Amino acid sequence: MKQGILLIGDSDAAVAGKAKSQRLGYQAGDDYEIPFSKTLIVKSGVRVPWDLLPAAWSFLDRWDAAVPLWKYGVIAADVGTEAERELTQGIVRDLRVLLFFHEMLFIRQNLAGVEFLDTWETERARGSDDRLSFLRAYYLNKPLLCVLPISWSADVRAMDASRMRAKHPRIGKMGKRKMSRVEIAPGRSVKCNPGDEARVLAYYQEQGSRRR
Repeated sequence: MKQGILLIGDSDAAVAGKAKSQRLGYQAGDDYEIPFSKTLIVKSGVRVPWDLLPAAWSFLDRWDAAVPLWKYGVIAADVGTEAERELTQGIVRDLRVLLFFHEMLFIRQNLAGVEFLDTWETERARGSDDRLSFLRAYYLNKPLLCVLPISWSADVRAMDASRMRAKHPRIGKMGKRKMSRVEIAPGRSVKCNPGDEARVLAYYQEQGSRRR
């Protein structure tokens, strides 16, 4: 199958059902692999951003992998043990870099994708912090990585919407159309009509790739 989801951890009937309804492959397990041509590897408990999947699959036509940033205010120097930070610095050189939300990894079934996962497995065995090991694997392999905004985490988007409703409880009750905000780069976002988020983000990602 061309596209599908690998759920790391306990199987989830809801995710499996949703994947089936979208004609996606589905597999659950504990081993990181790439069972589909374009695979979303997601950990149990992390909500799948179903509305953004079409954009993610299109990104994998150009990139080997795509992953959201984890937190804008936390860098590699802030996590892990001193020993693992030293190990990571030996590879990355500078720990003043952002970390990735590896719990949601879109990856292509090609040599670069397979080698990256193999390296990540090796690096996980060398330390205890998955974010630092993911960073080391990235710097060691250098796959073509599409870095996605933190807003790709469905949990983050849901919390932002909840905060907005709490702050402005009358929004949406006076017949006014609510606008969605799409983060297209760290600290930069645009507004669009609800339902157009994936299309708008895909447009800006395409523009960014052309400028490289």
